[in-house]
Amino acid sequence: MIETIVIGLICVFWAYLGRYRRLSWGFGAAMTILFVFLAIRYEWGNDYRQYIDKFTVYNSIDEFNYSDPNERWEVGWIF
Repeated sequence: MIETIVIGLICVFWAYLGRYRRLSWGFGAAMTILFVFLAIRYEWGNDYRQYIDKFTVYNSIDEFNYSDPNERWEVGWIF
């Protein structure tokens, strides 16, 4: 979690400096740092394993029975 805070503070700092004409590239740098950070965080986080397990189960099902009261489908996440 500390990595997220540090990266976020760095991005806020560069985005703030991007409002000055001499450092107008700061906002672009902040977005690039944020993009790279979000793109490489594979297998990272406390609930990653649970989501990958759900994805595997949902991917193997041919048809969902939404009317079954014993199942709790996350419809928005499935789509």
